[in-house]
Amino acid sequence: MTQTHAHRAAAGKPRAELAHLLRRAGFTPTDAELDQAELLGYRATVERLLSPPPPADDEQYLVHRHLPATELPIEAAMAAPEVMWQLITSGHPLREKVALFWHGLFATAFKDGNAGVDQAAQFAMFRRHGLGSFADLLVRLSLDPAMLVWLDNQLSAADRVNENFGRELLELFSMGRGSYDEQDVHASALAFTGWSVRPGPSAFHLGARPMWFHYDAQRHHGSPQQMLGRDVANGHDVVAAIMAQPATARYIATRLYLFFSEQSPHPETVAAMADTFTLTGGDIRAVLRTLFTSRRFLDPAVRRVQVKSPVELVVGLARTAQSWSVPDHRLGELVDAAALMGQRLLTPPNVAGWASGEAWLQGANLLERINFAARLVGASALLASRAEQTGLPVLDACLSALDLDDVSEQSRDSLARAIGRLGDDGGPASGRAMTLAVAVPEFQYC
Repeated sequence: MTQTHAHRAAAGKPRAELAHLLRRAGFTPTDAELDQAELLGYRATVERLLSPPPPADDEQYLVHRHLPATELPIEAAMAAPEVMWQLITSGHPLREKVALFWHGLFATAFKDGNAGVDQAAQFAMFRRHGLGSFADLLVRLSLDPAMLVWLDNQLSAADRVNENFGRELLELFSMGRGSYDEQDVHASALAFTGWSVRPGPSAFHLGARPMWFHYDAQRHHGSPQQMLGRDVANGHDVVAAIMAQPATARYIATRLYLFFSEQSPHPETVAAMADTFTLTGGDIRAVLRTLFTSRRFLDPAVRRVQVKSPVELVVGLARTAQSWSVPDHRLGELVDAAALMGQRLLTPPNVAGWASGEAWLQGANLLERINFAARLVGASALLASRAEQTGLPVLDACLSALDLDDVSEQSRDSLARAIGRLGDDGGPASGRAMTLAVAVPEFQYC
């Protein structure tokens, strides 16, 4: 049985801080996750989140067995259900949340010459290495077939240089505008000439044929060039030059802050994160530790100010409202639901990725979000049962089940009046009430 509302009030500040941490470092927390975090305490919970084991080598077996199209997917749409399964069922939410962060920053979509299998492999790389060294991550990104094809680097040669990847590596992926000049872009592009792809083997004739990285020495421009005050002759040199720039520490610290904390950078906290980046040689785990233990992150002013992305909203609800023992057709339905709200997994709109913040609530997106949530929680026997078992009044039980204990008094009063007007249609009172609870403004934020 979950804690009572009185217990929650008594727990007060520590539990509220833990709920905030679990929302930002993962998805909507369950009561069991909050109870475990309370037993550990805040600092120990941060360390547990930051120290997930690497993904198991055979964890994809269950998905491929039940959804064969995910094994060697031809299109991104065939790969997305496997990613959705990982996000929903993982016991290590920060590993998945960080992968989503890199998926948005290093935005890569389908393009002729690659396939869904390559995009799935890229996301798997983010899951395995996303909390490690940023330098290592940049090198892996530069060897990644999905990225190389997406930005046309497989076409780049010494006598026909394509600057797409060399430019975006500096502008969007590591340093930001104003931190380099056109000579740096050209030098970066020359260093990556010959970094290409070739078809890998196909496991069976109906599946996609994945791409492998291929270095073509005949296409490579071998002469060192000046970039960011250093000589660079290949992609490894470019990454080393990027890592030596203070702009890189500031840019990555800022992007992590915007994703995990709030939409307006807090100068003191971002500076501390950038210092950690520099001192640790770009250790993302250490940078996030600095953020999660900062005074600003724990300030109540930054709670419930971050709009949940469509994927975050869908994953959070699916984790709390549905039981998952095997992968099934619901995964594709969840992928489509997030797409209707504006975010299709593995299909960012362009190289800059998705918009964020209040943009997720524009136009018909908000209606899609509320309707989806109402359908899911209204049909959830799991949530209804959990709410009934608390022994709390219907209003408190619903708010507790949906991680909405901290709603404003105005939202609570409005919801209480709406629940009071409910008729008796024979269904669980908590289930009917929760379809109303997802319409409170706080539900859209984490």
